[in-house]
Amino acid sequence: MDVEGILILSAALPCLVPSHVQAESLPPLEVATFSMASESEGLPQDWRPLTFEGVDRHTEYKLTRDGDTVVVMARAQASGSGLTRSLRIDLNRYPIIRWRWRVANVLRRADVAHRQSDDASARLLIFFAFEPSAAGLLDRARYEAARLLYGAYPPHSGIAYLWDNTLAPGAVLANPYSEQVKMIVVESGDANLNRWVEETRNVYADYLAAFGTEPPPVSSIAIMTDTDVTRETATAYYGDIVFTSSP
Repeated sequence: MDVEGILILSAALPCLVPSHVQAESLPPLEVATFSMASESEGLPQDWRPLTFEGVDRHTEYKLTRDGDTVVVMARAQASGSGLTRSLRIDLNRYPIIRWRWRVANVLRRADVAHRQSDDASARLLIFFAFEPSAAGLLDRARYEAARLLYGAYPPHSGIAYLWDNTLAPGAVLANPYSEQVKMIVVESGDANLNRWVEETRNVYADYLAAFGTEPPPVSSIAIMTDTDVTRETATAYYGDIVFTSSP
C-alpha cells in the first residue's frame, strides 16, 4: 500500500484538546465510537474512505454487530483502501491510545518490508501534523506546494501499528514507501486469530523511540486492511479507539 498516498490525502481539523486543561484531569478522548453506531448507518460518522491512485479495487468496510456491540468489519479481496478520520491531538496531553481488533486470518505471502509484498491483515495508522514554524526552508517550500495543490498540508510523519504474519511483536521498521512512516508490530501470527485483542500503546514514547524527536500533534488516524499487492483475502474487525492521558 502506497503510504505516500496516505500522507497526501490526510488532513487536519481544528484541535480537539482544550488548551487550559491539565493532563491529570483530562477525560478520555473518544475518536472512534463504533459501538454507539447502528448497523444501518453505512460508514461510521466522521470517517471517510481512504483510497489510492492506481488501486482500483477497494476494501469493503461496514458497521456490523459482533455479539452485543457494533464494530467495523473490513474485508479485502485483492483490494486496498482504508477508513480515516481527521482530528488534532496534543500527545503531551493524550499520549496513550487504546483500541481492540480481531482478525480472521493472516496473509501468507505478505512482507511489509518490501513494496512488492506490503500488505497486512490489520493496521491502525496515526499521522502527525506538519508544522511550518519547525521546518527548514526546503521543507516549507515543498509542503506549501502540496498545500496549494491539495488544500491542506500533508502530514509530516506517521506510525503504523500492525497485525503482521511473521514479524515478532515489538519489531520496528521503516515503511518501504517512506522513511517518514515507521511500522510497529503489535500482534503477529495465528495465536490470537478470531479473538478480540485489547491494545494499549504510548504513542508519544513510540514516536520518540522511532524518530528520535518529540512528536508533532496528531493530524489524523486510519484503519486499514489491504491485500492489493499479494492478491490474498483478509477479514478484520475494529472496535472503539480512544486516547487517554494515562494508561
